[in-house]
Amino acid sequence: MGTVIAVCDDNESFRKGLIREVENDCQGYDIEIVEYGSAEELIAAKTNIDLLFLDIEMDGKDGIYVKDFFDDSHIETKIVFTTSHEERMSEAFGANVLGFLVKPINRARLKTFVEKFVASGDSKIIPVTYMGKTIFIKLSDIRFIEADDKYTRVNYGEESVLIRRTVSEWITILPPSFFGRTNKSEIVNFNYVSVKNNKPYKKSGDLIVIGRKFKDAFWAGYDTYLRMMAERQL
Repeated sequence: MGTVIAVCDDNESFRKGLIREVENDCQGYDIEIVEYGSAEELIAAKTNIDLLFLDIEMDGKDGIYVKDFFDDSHIETKIVFTTSHEERMSEAFGANVLGFLVKPINRARLKTFVEKFVASGDSKIIPVTYMGKTIFIKLSDIRFIEADDKYTRVNYGEESVLIRRTVSEWITILPPSFFGRTNKSEIVNFNYVSVKNNKPYKKSGDLIVIGRKFKDAFWAGYDTYLRMMAERQL
């Protein structure tokens, strides 16, 4: 499953409109959007949500209650509050609160919050041509890509496909916060890299050989990846 985005608002018209905007921003990404008309409905659903657009003022329990409930329950869902009541923003700050959107929603700010999650590389899906057919590969499933004569072999999940695309072409497509080039013939997904005694290994246990030309950029990219992952846990 990709990124789960939820919208919780007791105004159905606003809720549906926000969902349409989020869907427009997420074309080409692996996401699931769920909606709730009340805080009670949201809490009762017990859905694992990555990003929640949450109204502050609602009938019954409000958005502040949801935030506090999540904090007390150690639920790591990231929250973007949507509100017409700016005077209540001071109550809404918290470790998992990314920010606020004042109604009517500013389109550019909404896009910024959405892209923080779905355009980072976790959920993006790319089309590739394989044996005359178009298949879709989730970027987070790609373990590594290696040169194979005039082609590259994309290793993802438990499968691999031969694609007519060079390593240099791949590096311009893949998000640098998740992928690093180790040498002229290979790109690895940082999520499948482990470091032991200052040496990088694939999850398979194979040592990753980094060319001198690529060493600085690889380790800088890996450091950025680790920092990003740490921030997501805050």
